[in-house]
Amino acid sequence: KEVEKEDRDLAHEFLQRNLDCVILNGGYTSDDIEDMFLRYQNGEPLNAAEKRKAIPGEFRKIVAMLGKHPVFTNICGFNNKREAYQDAAAKILHIRLNGAPKSITPASIKLTYHNHSSITATHSKVQEVKSILKFITDMFSLSSNKSPKLKKYAILTLAEVVRHLKETYAASGLKAEIANAYHEFEKERIEDGELEEGKQQAKYSQYTSAARGDSPEQQKLRIETLLTHIVGKLPQMKLKAKQRSFSTYQRLAIYYKYNKQCNECSKEVEMDSFHADHITPYSKGGETTLENGQLLCVDCNLAKSDN
Repeated sequence: KEVEKEDRDLAHEFLQRNLDCVILNGGYTSDDIEDMFLRYQNGEPLNAAEKRKAIPGEFRKIVAMLGKHPVFTNICGFNNKREAYQDAAAKILHIRLNGAPKSITPASIKLTYHNHSSITATHSKVQEVKSILKFITDMFSLSSNKSPKLKKYAILTLAEVVRHLKETYAASGLKAEIANAYHEFEKERIEDGELEEGKQQAKYSQYTSAARGDSPEQQKLRIETLLTHIVGKLPQMKLKAKQRSFSTYQRLAIYYKYNKQCNECSKEVEMDSFHADHITPYSKGGETTLENGQLLCVDCNLAKSDN
């Protein structure tokens, strides 16, 4: 009876409400109507992703298309409540259009919507994002853990990591290995977080701390930490172009692989003064891979060159 009374009261209250209707007669496009809707809803509790759906132009259509990619339903662990998939897709495309790390505040993303209002599905950056999302989907489908339940910060980080790997290394044949290296990183990070504070490794605690936000600095730390880990775990991964110099992340991996010590004299070397050296010389066919890299101090590397 109490429920029935509540229902009657609610029905009575609903019937007493007045609805204001505005009829638009002719001359108004769908973009005009959506613009009015957006202006009206700016005073309502819609989140940023929901508001962006009403921004005129093609960008929102591209985001809607990317938000339907299976990477979100199969690989990510967050649901699509309140357009969460479109929000992640918009941020990934926004970062690719503007370069990482990049502010992903609602205001900055909204500006990208307006600046690229005529973007098409054939735009190079849209194609790049689609390729990145497919790579991520493929690599986990080949791994032992096919559904890692990525959080939103994780898919944003991994998208940039994969972008760098695809651009810099011959990574397409190592998709399963990349996924396994990611799983290993997450396993080690979780285990490290369960240790006493004084025993935790800085790279894991700093990454976990950076996962709590998405400032450019936090994005940069996450990307660099994960990239260094993956490159370090895949010593066979070759640079895409035949080049002599080791990449930034290969150098970092070599530095930590040799525990900051010269491989010849065991002297400790500073990060900005060591030489990443080819064990089998580049001039004799040595590959620019982590497998063929070693840490040498300046004196030992010069002595090797003299010999």
